[in-house]
Amino acid sequence: MAIVALLSNTKSTGLVKLLPRIRSFISAHSNIFHVEIAHTGEVPDALALIARSEPDVIVINGGDGTVQAVLTSLVHDQPLLSHKSLPLAILSNGKKSSISGDYTMAGKPMQTLERICNLVNQGKLEKHVINRNLIALDDGKRLRSVIGTNVVVQCTQQPMHIILCKNEIIKNCFASVAISTSTQTNNGQLHFVGIERGWLAKIKAELSCRHSIKISGVHERHSDEIRFEGNNPAAKLDGESFEAAAGSSLKLRLTSSRAFVKLAA
Repeated sequence: MAIVALLSNTKSTGLVKLLPRIRSFISAHSNIFHVEIAHTGEVPDALALIARSEPDVIVINGGDGTVQAVLTSLVHDQPLLSHKSLPLAILSNGKKSSISGDYTMAGKPMQTLERICNLVNQGKLEKHVINRNLIALDDGKRLRSVIGTNVVVQCTQQPMHIILCKNEIIKNCFASVAISTSTQTNNGQLHFVGIERGWLAKIKAELSCRHSIKISGVHERHSDEIRFEGNNPAAKLDGESFEAAAGSSLKLRLTSSRAFVKLAA
């Protein structure tokens, strides 16, 4: 029997009202292995339990913090070491998510969950799987890096230097910097987009994210590693804030690729 593993964070905003419907749906589908957690600290044990069910896909039902905790555990704890190609699906929780659209299932979560179950049962899920590298963030405070998908740095109030691999130094002339791995043209590298300061900065940032066109004041680079050095530089990884320890830099590097389910709307 094809198994769909569902990991739900019961304390995630936007999920509480949905839980009764989820539990009702699961009771009618014997091939769903459901694990509920109350906080992200339970993620490693939950994933170890899920691994024992030998699922065909893992569906994450929670907010950005839950997804980040899952990705971090998958990279460092490796509970799915014998199932490295196991795809992840991330349900939309109804809120604006910082996780890239390349990773999150658009639409109503119950309908999406049912669609994933049907694809698994029909053996057709593989047609909807994409591979993406992730981003590891080191801030000098934690014993291990935090894993996510998108980084945003607001540079205006932070004197810093930005250093790419091969020691290319970029003087901070930006209002903001966005880093991701979701672009189709970056050959798996980190995609760096810096927006110059000015009253059009926000508009240019939005245009650069939505359209693959060259815009004056928008600088793009590709790199395997990016460092932000200065006076405690700070960044947001998937909406979560991180600040470098005193005397440390914020270091971003590429991780190995991970399979995700991507369904067309």
